[in-house]
Amino acid sequence: TEPFNEEGYQLFLRSVALSSDSKENRSGIHMLERAVALDPGYAPAWAALSKRYYLEARYGKGGRSWIEQANSANQ
Repeated sequence: TEPFNEEGYQLFLRSVALSSDSKENRSGIHMLERAVALDPGYAPAWAALSKRYYLEARYGKGGRSWIEQANSANQ
């Protein structure tokens, strides 16, 4: 898919540059949540969000609910 919202795309690009460390991962989640809200049809942003949710569930302070969010974003 191609992005249709410039701000959403810029947020996506900024988020992929962040590491998966806990603090930066949470910043990436916030950016990607905003990106998909602005451009819900941009699949790469959803895939990146799903991965960050999973990382938070597995290595951060998330839990089962974050795994469910990862699965939901992946679909």
